[in-house]
Amino acid sequence: MKPAHRRAPPALWPTASYLLALCVLVLWPPRAAQAAPLSLEVTPTLGLNVQGTAVDHTVLLSNASSTPRRGTLVLTEGQADSSSRDRPEVLAHYAIEPGGKLTLQLPVLQAEGGGEARLVRLLDESGRPVLPPLELGTAATEPTSVVDLTRPSRIAQVLREHFIYDVSARQNQRLAVSSPNQDPASGEALLPLQPEAWGRILVVHVESETLLTMSQPQWLALTTWVHLGGQLWLEVTRPEHLANPRLALLFGGPAHVVAATDEMKARRSFAVVNDPAMTRSALSAEVQSLAPTPETRGKLVSYEGGNLSAAPWGAGCSYGLGAVQVLGFDTRHEELLKDPWTALTLTDLVQLAADQRERRWPSRLSPTYSRSELERTLNPIRSSKWPIIAAAGLLLLYSLIAGPVLYARARRRGRPLSVLWQLPL
Repeated sequence: MKPAHRRAPPALWPTASYLLALCVLVLWPPRAAQAAPLSLEVTPTLGLNVQGTAVDHTVLLSNASSTPRRGTLVLTEGQADSSSRDRPEVLAHYAIEPGGKLTLQLPVLQAEGGGEARLVRLLDESGRPVLPPLELGTAATEPTSVVDLTRPSRIAQVLREHFIYDVSARQNQRLAVSSPNQDPASGEALLPLQPEAWGRILVVHVESETLLTMSQPQWLALTTWVHLGGQLWLEVTRPEHLANPRLALLFGGPAHVVAATDEMKARRSFAVVNDPAMTRSALSAEVQSLAPTPETRGKLVSYEGGNLSAAPWGAGCSYGLGAVQVLGFDTRHEELLKDPWTALTLTDLVQLAADQRERRWPSRLSPTYSRSELERTLNPIRSSKWPIIAAAGLLLLYSLIAGPVLYARARRRGRPLSVLWQLPL
């Protein structure tokens, strides 16, 4: 009798290998996602609400790779899905070391009433795209009235709930305060290098220390903007700053601190807009009579010298088409900012800046050209294209008709060559 055949046990190695692989996948630490070699961030230098024909934008490039990166940053006008219609406006070359950051400032032209999108393209050395095109955002519905160069802004919370009457728009406008971007490397404020880059803001608020430490291009851009009709609010943080040549240039001569005038301490009437829907004619019914508190009166000062003259807020003088207003109070004092008199005084100053700009640059006389209209105006060849075509067509028609007719008449008279001097006439 043959012994019974014993069935061999099933092999366990496939099951064991499967369980081992599963444990490895579960217990193996996840691999960190590799960051993009370059990152791009573009923001308006003076804030999202700033409007104008050439608004500065801050470009921040970061290199997260281990190799240096070089290439070109191209600012174009067009659609992200149509590169054939894009036209370069600004080109900037960049070179970033491994792990480094680079900050650039680019002027972005903005046509009145909108226009095509502005795209920022990042290209490598061979001209190939590094990142998808980045579309720049448009200005907000509430344009910036005041740019505060102090950080953090102290007057923003004071003016946030107040309104002025916008003469050009014929409606009340809520006050909006913005602050410029900061350089991530130095921490200093990034300011425009061209006067037109300040846009259509009404007021720039700056401390004397910031004004004196500006670079020369930044100083020239700001003072030229004031000369063309802007208004500068200046806080003198230290009396010795008044001896600086820059302040003497703004004031028209050296200045010094004096005691606050009775006009500053007296009760004043302010036109207050509590309802955005109110019209200009209704402002006369919303009048508040207010005087500074005793604590505020003890901190008020004034200034004399140069072209400065006393004012209810301190002192002021004209600077070209614009004005320099020297505030006679220090906004670093929290008690002073809580005084309603401070908020109404600053709001009244913004309204004064808006009224002065309207008188000097009336909105009804301000042209609202589109980009194509500006190009036709500035490019004589493009602006006169159709008149040139029409004139060329008339000359061609004249030569086709007058030439054979004059030649036939001259031939009948027996002088065919006389057409050579008759035809030009």
